[in-house]
Amino acid sequence: MSVSLSAGTESDPAFPQNILLTVNGTTPNVQFTVTKENNESWYSVGATSNTTPANIVVGPFSAVQLQPGTYTDRIVVQAVNADIGNSPLTIPITLTVFAVEFSLAPQQLNYIFAIGDTEPQQKSVAVTSPYGALTYSATLMPRPPFETAVAALGEVPNLGYRTEEGDIVLMNSSGDEYTIEAPEDAQVMASAIVWPSVAWATMQSTGNVMPDTLTIRVTPTAMTAPQEKAYLLIIADERVGTFPSNVKVAEVTSTKRSLP
Repeated sequence: MSVSLSAGTESDPAFPQNILLTVNGTTPNVQFTVTKENNESWYSVGATSNTTPANIVVGPFSAVQLQPGTYTDRIVVQAVNADIGNSPLTIPITLTVFAVEFSLAPQQLNYIFAIGDTEPQQKSVAVTSPYGALTYSATLMPRPPFETAVAALGEVPNLGYRTEEGDIVLMNSSGDEYTIEAPEDAQVMASAIVWPSVAWATMQSTGNVMPDTLTIRVTPTAMTAPQEKAYLLIIADERVGTFPSNVKVAEVTSTKRSLP
């Protein structure tokens, strides 16, 4: 007898699994206790009664604070003041945690203006996850610091986090880190969040919980070169797990062209 669970790095409080506990013989009603062998915090266990027959209830469980991997424990059922041959009874329990994923679409935005255009353009980027309401932070990062980070790490970073000071720490698949100094803080307003952006573009969303939509508005009169480039950097919360899950990047390019 065993219990196997599977979860993303997200809680699933609705999970229940019942194990019927009975005693074979002339004494069907036996008092018992049920405990965790290692007192693991990622699941709960109890019973519908302390006397057989009864259901041992496993759950709810939570993987919010766990990294992807396999976790094990044993449920221990001990008879009280009874001569039961297989007491204590141990029930293995296994939890497999997989990394939650999210997506960013599209991953490239291109704005085209004719020379002399003054009217801004705006496009949208969808941030979604099938695993629940993940929180995230967004930054529209200027080209130089991001490309310097890519060069230092040797690849486009797919893992990152923010320090308490607000700095962005990006990592490669080998665990090497590169720190970018904190950009300006996001501005939280009544109906939108205005995220750190560049001089020629602004970015906002209705919130910071997936699914969500980011709107990037480019003002051609604020461009200082025929072509400007920035990088939209999304860092999801810690539930997304380890490399390469919690950072997504989209390229944003704005170009002024002469009319034919």
